[in-house]
Amino acid sequence: MANALYSQLPILVLLPPKESIASFISLAFQMGNIFIPLYLFLNGKSIVTAYRCVLFILLFAIVTSYMYTITWESFSPEQERERTVSILTLSFFSGICGCLSNVSFWEFASNYHPKLISALALGNAGSSIFPVLFTLIQSPGPEPRFDLSVFFALQGIPLIASMISFLLIRYSSLVKNCRRENWSDESRKLLKQYKSKTSIPDVIDSQGFVHVSSQNLGSDDQESNEPRNSSLDRPKTSFLSPKVSFASEQSYRSLSTSSSVRSNHFDNPEYLLRDASTKGIELIWRELLIMVWISFLSYFILGIITCLLQYFENWGVILMYYTIAHFLGGILGRLVTAFFQKCYHLPLLLYQLALTLTFFFGPLMKDNRWYAWMLVAFSFFLSLQFGFQSTMLFKNGASHLSSTFSQKICRWLGVAEQIGAFLSGILAFVLVYCGAFNY
Repeated sequence: MANALYSQLPILVLLPPKESIASFISLAFQMGNIFIPLYLFLNGKSIVTAYRCVLFILLFAIVTSYMYTITWESFSPEQERERTVSILTLSFFSGICGCLSNVSFWEFASNYHPKLISALALGNAGSSIFPVLFTLIQSPGPEPRFDLSVFFALQGIPLIASMISFLLIRYSSLVKNCRRENWSDESRKLLKQYKSKTSIPDVIDSQGFVHVSSQNLGSDDQESNEPRNSSLDRPKTSFLSPKVSFASEQSYRSLSTSSSVRSNHFDNPEYLLRDASTKGIELIWRELLIMVWISFLSYFILGIITCLLQYFENWGVILMYYTIAHFLGGILGRLVTAFFQKCYHLPLLLYQLALTLTFFFGPLMKDNRWYAWMLVAFSFFLSLQFGFQSTMLFKNGASHLSSTFSQKICRWLGVAEQIGAFLSGILAFVLVYCGAFNY
């Protein structure tokens, strides 16, 4: 929904906030983060599961998309104030979908093969293809081929397709073998553990089996009829490190079969993560900080881009191509994660910071049209970097040996991404409101 909304900026800048509309939309969108603590609370109380949250998000996104169509048609072009209020209100509703999806989608996907994290990310970014195609046909601006109401009516079609796809994944046997409990021994070799002085949380899979971790095997608080397997005592590394040591095939067989007992407290097949606390999250504090930072920079530029480009000639056209380049970069970045198992984060962080700083020279280079098109190119490369790096964080998080802990990792990485986005939305709004980009 966010991508579709930003693609309409060339039309929305005609509303009363004018060039500041992007920061208003960004702030309204990020206010949807207030529902994340509510979801964590309800999930911890066994009221809402990740599956039900995903289902709600898809349904609510479809309704919101057609609400854009209805409200835009309800007001005449002269009723600019009413249109602005309706757009900002629906931006908030869109933000609810976007913010909750970053927390629940990845948590849900962590119950499947890590490669499906790349598939989810690609599908998530691939949904941007439709706004790109619709935008190219529409040619948004003062005289578009069709208005915003038609655009969002079309946008509802791929959302309905997403709903159908999700239900097929959940209830059909299409990806049954990708579920953790059905993995082959070869697939289990992708799993990792974290270096820690504390014990690794036990595996509690979606079928209600407790797989006792290597550090807890034979402990007093676990019901296990098997002796401690010394082959599981091996070095462990953080998934941030490119050098990962894998357990032997025999160790994983022991972990997944002989150390499994039935749990009477976890029989919900809808991936209920009962422990919503932050216990064990200190193991991934670096990954969480990286996610907050890259998310902050990525969303901050989106919040101020209209102010940075307004000084260029025909900046509405430049803005349209900027959003298209942004969408395409994200798609490619998530696509290539299917071919990588490790990610070097420091070079990517420096790369993102360097490209981001170039945007602030835009108003000073307003007489150089080539600089505007260079920023369009940089938009592609920045989006590619964010799509790749964020997806690799989720992908490696879902590769944890413990099913329960992998869900927790993906959940809190999603929360970290939303924290970065929320902070960027507030900062962008304050800077624009104070006239920081009025040259």
